[in-house]
Amino acid sequence: MFELVRLPGGKPMEPGSLFSPGRPALIVPLTGTNQVELRGQISRIPQAADLVEWRLDLLREYHNPAYLREIVEAVAPVIKLPWLATCRSKHQGGGSQMVPTHQFETMKMLVKAGASALDIEDDFSLATEALAYAHDLGVVSVLSRHYFAAAEAEKMDRESIYNWLAAAHERGAQVAKLALTITSTQHLLAVFTAMENYYRDTAGKRPFLVAGMGPLGTASRLVGGVFGNCATFAVLPGAEPSAPGQVTAALQAEVLSALGKEES
Repeated sequence: MFELVRLPGGKPMEPGSLFSPGRPALIVPLTGTNQVELRGQISRIPQAADLVEWRLDLLREYHNPAYLREIVEAVAPVIKLPWLATCRSKHQGGGSQMVPTHQFETMKMLVKAGASALDIEDDFSLATEALAYAHDLGVVSVLSRHYFAAAEAEKMDRESIYNWLAAAHERGAQVAKLALTITSTQHLLAVFTAMENYYRDTAGKRPFLVAGMGPLGTASRLVGGVFGNCATFAVLPGAEPSAPGQVTAALQAEVLSALGKEES
């Protein structure tokens, strides 16, 4: 059984303890489909990493509650960095076909196992309950939205991106995360403009992450901190990207260093 260790009185963890707008945390996803693969990936986490994301929805036997509990009990204590718990359905761009109630129970299990932050897709039917649960348990809530299809992503112009970030925070999320496919330089410029405007208008007090997908989207991952991003995702050695546009952790760390992350 898990021993739940949280801040006293249900006091929420401040997002600034993990995410600082304009100073991106380097997050490396764990995408292993079984315990052996996960332990191998954990052993390759670079020193430059700030956080780990555990994509539990990519486990081969995600549908088996007993197996999930067994692997979480075995693997969670081995993750020595703060970690973000993610359990996303195929409809949400993830790997599982869990029904919402099973998905929510799995998210709760990850929080109880020691996750520092919880990723919640904004169209999840139990998103309101999940946001409240994260708040009550004192973990950072990350409200996410993914637009994989180019036609849908292109509708997210400068104003739409700004408004979505604002709405996510108004809904109660401590961190707003938007991922979208970028197909043109004009769209990329609109993304950067929306990020810069939101960062300025909120005085850097509302953490957000806008992650572009696809070859052009890589630019937002590499230099997004200049426009206010609080985090970026990068690939572990020997692993496959968990989303299009991610670069290697080594390259991402080098770029963050060149942009002065250590001095900011």
